[in-house]
Amino acid sequence: QAETMLRGASPDDSAILRDAGEAGAAQLDIVGDPHGSASYKKQLLKVYLGRAVRTALAAAEGRAAPFEGHA
Repeated sequence: QAETMLRGASPDDSAILRDAGEAGAAQLDIVGDPHGSASYKKQLLKVYLGRAVRTALAAAEGRAAPFEGHA
């Protein structure tokens, strides 16, 4: 499902990337452990998946990924 959402997506489309990250995280059975709860790990997965896909899409277009820094 996440792969289908990303077909033709732009690295600038934050809503699509967020939704794809949520769809990808929903497909996994994530368990908690002493390093973090399952919900914490799922949130990390959503964020990192979105960043990785944004970077890959930008690279496919031959440009740098948009910066997501915090002030």
